[in-house]
Amino acid sequence: MAYYHVHGPIPDGISQSEGYKMFENYIASGVPMDNFDGFELVSRVHAP
Repeated sequence: MAYYHVHGPIPDGISQSEGYKMFENYIASGVPMDNFDGFELVSRVHAP
C-alpha cells in the first residue's frame, strides 16, 4: 500500500475551487493504468 502527500501553494479562493473540481474529477475517473496484470488500484481517497 502506498500513501502520497501533496503540498503546494494556492494563491486564492477561486484557484482553490477550480483546482479542487479538477482533483475530484481525477479521483472519480481513474486512468487506464489503474488495473493491469498483477496490479489493481483499489481506491483513491481524499481526506481534507
